[in-house]
Amino acid sequence: MSAVVIDGAVVHYETWGRGPPLLLVHGWLGSWRYWMNTMEALSSDFRAYALDLWGFGDSAKDKSRYSITSYARLLQDFMEHMGMDGAAFVGHSVGGAVAMVLAAHHPELVHRLVSVSVPVRANAISGKLRSFSNTLASQVVLKQDPGWVKRLLALAKVNHETVASETLKTDPEAISESMRSLASIDLAGELRRVQCPQLAILGRNDPLIDPAEALLFDALGERSRSITMEQPGHFPMLEEAPAFHRLLRDFLLDAEHLEDLRVKEMWHRRIR
Repeated sequence: MSAVVIDGAVVHYETWGRGPPLLLVHGWLGSWRYWMNTMEALSSDFRAYALDLWGFGDSAKDKSRYSITSYARLLQDFMEHMGMDGAAFVGHSVGGAVAMVLAAHHPELVHRLVSVSVPVRANAISGKLRSFSNTLASQVVLKQDPGWVKRLLALAKVNHETVASETLKTDPEAISESMRSLASIDLAGELRRVQCPQLAILGRNDPLIDPAEALLFDALGERSRSITMEQPGHFPMLEEAPAFHRLLRDFLLDAEHLEDLRVKEMWHRRIR
């Protein structure tokens, strides 16, 4: 396990591979751990870093740090600590929103951006999830519901042990506070400010995020592209990993031809 101290608080991260830097930012459920297969799949082309945002996984728990702007600053400080002048980013859910804000305000730091299952509009988040976040806030105060994790995972239709086990480490206030923070900012406006090539990947069967968010990315013109994967839900990197990773590599290694990007059929080596 690797960790650094940023602004007086511990930030846990893991790294794998060789090449230019790639930062992977998790969402509301889980931690860095569900990026393990992605790190391995891209290890021959990139030095991948996956960190736990404050309040998640093995990073520090501190309610005052659970805002989108604080998380964006965390990414910026992490890059400075690691000696990175810039990197490609893949952000999932709220992690994608954080990377988007960083790209909007510090374009020199974000060379390419992949947004996975990211809610650009507040009403793109499932109403059940939004109401659940309010419930979470009261549960923290009253200490009455230790079963909140199971109910949240059921709402997200999660069937991945790496997600379920790591969500148990989450400070529930990190979910509720960051969700309120996300609702308070104009993420669509931040999206329009992003200048680097960007790809949005959504799951057609996502129970938490409306896949119609793809339209907001496509409206940005030639520097942006969206692709909706037909089978996955909220975790395409786990639910259809080979196709997701091939799409990711195609974009990250050739971001100049976004119109050619597509989910490609996977091939298997013939054994004679």
